[in-house]
Amino acid sequence: MKRLLNFTKDESGAVTVDWVVLTAAIVGIALAVIGLISSGVEDASTGINDELQTASAFTFSGGAVTGTSKISELLAATDYDNTRTVIANEAPTGYGYFGGIDTATDTAIYSGNTPETNGTYSVNGEVLNAADYDPFTNGFPY
Repeated sequence: MKRLLNFTKDESGAVTVDWVVLTAAIVGIALAVIGLISSGVEDASTGINDELQTASAFTFSGGAVTGTSKISELLAATDYDNTRTVIANEAPTGYGYFGGIDTATDTAIYSGNTPETNGTYSVNGEVLNAADYDPFTNGFPY
């Protein structure tokens, strides 16, 4: 009987019970928070995924920067303003697009705009001396 009385008076197990209750409360709160924010996080990740898929669908031809895109193909595939942007982005280093199209190659005529390229044109990836190439005879303004 003395053992039974000592067992009922012993408080050493009460701390364990307290920790179990506190842990259960923390887990319950964590599950409630996850339930509240999961739909918002899912919506955000879906939105980001959609934007990434949209962005990856575009291709830019200015990677190698050769300036050899066919103008007629660009116009058939896109609108005027976008065509002009693609052409400008394809300008070889040291050249700028002034609005001319070479009729023989159906490509943009780029004019040299640095001290190294001044007095030259780049047509279909080929550098031409301004004295040998007249953009108004060989092409037309865009």
